Amino acid sequence: MKVLIRTDGHGPRLNYTFSLIFGGEAGSGFELVSDPGAWSAYPGPRVWYGAGQPPAEACVWLPDSGWLAETGIREFRPETGEFEGKPVLFPAPKSKATLPFDLPAMVFYLVSRYEEYLPFEPDRHGRFPAAQSLGFREGFLDFPLADFWINRLFDLLERRFPGGADPRPAGRSRLTYDIDMPWAFRYRRWWQYPAGYFRDVLRGHLQGLKARLAVHTGKTPDPFFTFPMLARRHRELGLRPTFFFLLAGPGKYDPYPGYRSAAYRTFARELLQHADGGIHPSYRTSDRPDLLSLELQRWQSIFGEPPLRSRQHYLRFRLPDTYRLLLGAGLLEDHSMGFADQPGFRAGTSRPFQWYDLEAEQETRLTVFPFAVMEVTLQQYLGLDPAGAITALRNLHRNATEAGGDWAVLWHNSSFPPAPGWDGWDRVHDEMLNLTANFDK
Repeated sequence: MKVLIRTDGHGPRLNYTFSLIFGGEAGSGFELVSDPGAWSAYPGPRVWYGAGQPPAEACVWLPDSGWLAETGIREFRPETGEFEGKPVLFPAPKSKATLPFDLPAMVFYLVSRYEEYLPFEPDRHGRFPAAQSLGFREGFLDFPLADFWINRLFDLLERRFPGGADPRPAGRSRLTYDIDMPWAFRYRRWWQYPAGYFRDVLRGHLQGLKARLAVHTGKTPDPFFTFPMLARRHRELGLRPTFFFLLAGPGKYDPYPGYRSAAYRTFARELLQHADGGIHPSYRTSDRPDLLSLELQRWQSIFGEPPLRSRQHYLRFRLPDTYRLLLGAGLLEDHSMGFADQPGFRAGTSRPFQWYDLEAEQETRLTVFPFAVMEVTLQQYLGLDPAGAITALRNLHRNATEAGGDWAVLWHNSSFPPAPGWDGWDRVHDEMLNLTANFDK
């Protein structure tokens, strides 16, 4: 049965937010009405979204701060508070409302990434840093706050209207890998082979020199080509991952992955026989949008059809420009919504959502898939050892479970021993796989 919501406000932000909360279009999971009489007579689950007190007690009352009625973008930071031991935004502490804060406004503020449209100090890669986010400053970045309070709303509706409001679907897990380089030493351009040896000698990297030589002479497998091991572990645990392929380079931040070689094409096609795939737009596509078209052509030459999924290399994107670029290129999913420098839930939610173009004031066809953590964040940005990384993964997993959300992880094929710096991280990967496989069971 659909939820009837009484509100004085209307507009794209309001419609979008209630669609996100209840799922589907208006008229299916919910309906907005302004007539108090029709609302009071409705026998099903009811929500009163308004500043004043509702005329009936048998409903869920959500106070309306008026913020969702705004249009445009202004310098703004919502007030914060606490209710039932959890953080909230847009608090209404003097209200006798069921939830004494503007839940729809909080959801929209977090999911729209409103703060990323305002002026900010970018990091050295031009990205919005986690430290400048409200979630980080207020200490809830590692908790999917929007998911938690949306689930709390469904609990309240079920308590007051048993069997009336459809519960949210169970949380799901998503396992993803970025393939920047399938091989550390093989299938390079001809001039890269002597250049690699020369660089190791010049820098005194004797271990790297020995590893390179061992791979080229066939004595050891390439350390980055971990896909047979990954396939075995995924089969054992019943997991179907998604791999994102970088088809760029060479460049300072875009290594050449060997996509011109027959070996790459064979490997990539075989990999997607038991997995899903997407493109990994290069670092430079944020500055040179024409490169995305070139990389999409490379993808199509390998796989024979255009990709639908995407994740930005280095998680380098700016709103709204990058998402508009993806939409214009025919991409329908983006998996970049997470911070490189901190784990957590960048958009306040762990669940997929339709991107809302804040400047254009409209919902788009691009579905955004957030992720909770990237292993590079734990190892390089936070400097955690394997034991500390496992603890961080378990904490994030517990928070996603408590909030009733999803569990999504970003890993790389190169983050395993004997690759330099990754000793012991095979144990971290195994723990991540076990958490992922058991999340929705």
